[in-house]
Amino acid sequence: MILENVADERGESAAKVARTLVRLGCDLYLRFGPSREPRTGVNFFPEHPTGGMEHNIGPGDHPLTKYSQEVVIKRLGRGDFTTLGLFVWIYTKVDSSITVPYQIELTKKDESICVVVAPDDVAKLPPPSQIEGMSGIGKPNERKFFFSDKFFHELVIRSITAVISDTKNTNWLDVKRGLKNQCNEGESIQFVTGYNEEGDSVQYIHFKAPEYFEPYKIRESYFKKTLSEYRKRLKQFKK
Repeated sequence: MILENVADERGESAAKVARTLVRLGCDLYLRFGPSREPRTGVNFFPEHPTGGMEHNIGPGDHPLTKYSQEVVIKRLGRGDFTTLGLFVWIYTKVDSSITVPYQIELTKKDESICVVVAPDDVAKLPPPSQIEGMSGIGKPNERKFFFSDKFFHELVIRSITAVISDTKNTNWLDVKRGLKNQCNEGESIQFVTGYNEEGDSVQYIHFKAPEYFEPYKIRESYFKKTLSEYRKRLKQFKK
């Protein structure tokens, strides 16, 4: 399960969900989807830190090292979703009875790589708490229906309000298109086509605020689904 999607569904930040999972003894993984170009990293040997060799990274979910899990949590906490410089474990079968683990450092920027978590681990999470910084919006048990990024949440409300003013409805496509018009200074919206783990085309919405290293990313389908909850609670937003 993609960490950002889990966080959005719970109404919590990705950093908070990741930190909770690690404290519960769970692992974080990097997902390498299908790619036309081979992905490579560098072997890391603690006893020979400068003598790494290039290593191919196949598609799949590869666990982050304990150190890199802590790095990821810190990055997510400041809005940085990059994976450059992280280390993952790659397990290579030498023969039918021996599997050798390698620490591989990611040495190239690749925005298609994302942090994922195991469904069984997600089931261990405690009930979601309210989103930080949003105490004045809705009732506590309704926080989970909102987008977890506060600035994007506020942008969505501005877009909904503008669409209602202009068209007297809240058609999700109009609200989506209106996001670009309602950005504050320094904010930006991009509509991006990406690919899921099966290689199918997926539409994404990328939002950046001035202090963000990497954009807040959600699937268009998730935006559409969550927007229906905003419509239901529109009166609460205005209180």
